[in-house]
Amino acid sequence: MRHFKLSIIVSCIVFVLAIGGGIAGMVRIDKTGKSNREKRIRAEKLGSGIATFTGIVIAPFWWFAAARLG
Repeated sequence: MRHFKLSIIVSCIVFVLAIGGGIAGMVRIDKTGKSNREKRIRAEKLGSGIATFTGIVIAPFWWFAAARLG
């Protein structure tokens, strides 16, 4: 467990920021005067971008922790 302490902390922080960013992005997309089709496309891109960013940030911490374990 001690090898994964930093990874867990970073994951919790990044997940909270990702959820907050997703909510803020959806509110911003919803306030635009665009059609529902364009809003849906932008929301899909927002979700993909946040998921990719989250994975890129978290992965090195978990790889390093796994390498130390083993």
